[in-house]
Amino acid sequence: MSLFEDGQWHALEEIISRTAISELKINEILLFLADHNFIHFNNEYKELKITSSLRKFLEENQTI
Repeated sequence: MSLFEDGQWHALEEIISRTAISELKINEILLFLADHNFIHFNNEYKELKITSSLRKFLEENQTI
């Protein structure tokens, strides 16, 4: 999730290239996150970003 924490839009290809997870598995994970309103997914541009509520939750629950 740290990849998304900046709150900016990220290309799907960037996510795929920066993880050691198969594209199929990444798509399954992103679909779950989008279905549960943890991320916004722009299908036209194949970009995603976390929702403000998830970002706030992550910031409030970071461990040092």
